[in-house]
Amino acid sequence: MHLLRYAVVPWIALFVYALLSFTMGQNGVAAKRHLEAERLRLQENRDMLVAANNSLASTKESLLYDGDALSVHLRQLGFVLPGERFIRVMGVSPNPEITIPEKQVSYSVAFLFVPNLTIVIISVVCGLATLIFLLINDFYQIRDAVKPDLSRVKGFVPGRGFWGRSV
Repeated sequence: MHLLRYAVVPWIALFVYALLSFTMGQNGVAAKRHLEAERLRLQENRDMLVAANNSLASTKESLLYDGDALSVHLRQLGFVLPGERFIRVMGVSPNPEITIPEKQVSYSVAFLFVPNLTIVIISVVCGLATLIFLLINDFYQIRDAVKPDLSRVKGFVPGRGFWGRSV
C-alpha cells in the first residue's frame, strides 16, 4: 500500500498534460477563442469591402451610362469643357468632396499557442517533482522510524553523548 502512492506520479503528469493541452494547446480553448475573434473581425472587414465594392460598382455604372453624371464627375476632378478657361489656385484641392475609399483587406493574425513539446516537458517536470517530493517524504518517514533507542546503551547520557562527553 505504501508503494501504491507512487502510481499517482504518471497520473499527475497526464493530468497536467491534458490540462495544458486543453487550455493553451494548438487546439485548446485559447486557440478557439482567438479563431472566433479572428472570424468576427474578418467578417466585419468582408462586409465593409462588399459595401465599398457595391458603391464603386454603382459609380462605375453611372459613369458608363449617364453622360451628365460623367460631366459632373469630370468637373469635380478639375476638367473643363472646350472653350472654358481653367484657373487653378495653388494649394487648394479642386474638389474636397471627392474621397477615395480607404478600405483595406484585412489578413488574419497567427495565434501563438504553446507547442506540444513544451507541454510534454512541463508535464514530465511536474511528474518528476511529485516523485521527488514523495521520495523525500519517504526518506524522512523511514529516518524517523529507524531512530535507535540509545537509552538502553551502557554509558549513554541523554543530551551529552557517550560517557558524558559533550557532542
